[in-house]
Amino acid sequence: MEDHQTHEEQLNTLVEKMREHEFCMLTTVDDERGQLRSRPMRVQEVEDDGTLWFMTSDDSAKTQEINHEHHVNISFINGADKSFISLSGIAALQQDHARVERYWRDTDDAWFPKGQNDPHVVLIRVELSDAEYWEGPSRVVQLYAAARAITSGKPASGLGEHVRVSNH
Repeated sequence: MEDHQTHEEQLNTLVEKMREHEFCMLTTVDDERGQLRSRPMRVQEVEDDGTLWFMTSDDSAKTQEINHEHHVNISFINGADKSFISLSGIAALQQDHARVERYWRDTDDAWFPKGQNDPHVVLIRVELSDAEYWEGPSRVVQLYAAARAITSGKPASGLGEHVRVSNH
């Protein structure tokens, strides 16, 4: 990504990259153990401003952790493309039956046997604070850069792009 891109262009690129992923890792703070906890989550929606939506149960550990500490991290990895996204944001729990109805898939019945009207269904809304993404080069470019570094004795360079997008 070129440095001359506007914030809006960078954000649009970030949103498009996030929309390519069905799953991510959501990291919360476990205050009881004093550690970070990550778990896979299915992305329900990525809004144009980078806000992410997830569906979960209100009695899960992640909802308890979000109630105590709203700062979360979300990471996306595409090993085939060598692309990576790390997003920091502020999480909030919301009840929104219309969204639950819109997001609902038949497989959600496995988690919520009472269906869309299960009283434990809750949404997690994560508002983007800061994000970074990395785009790796093709395998051929990686091998060339590694060989060049080995023969020159200098660290490898030209191995992709890195962009930081901040909403504050």
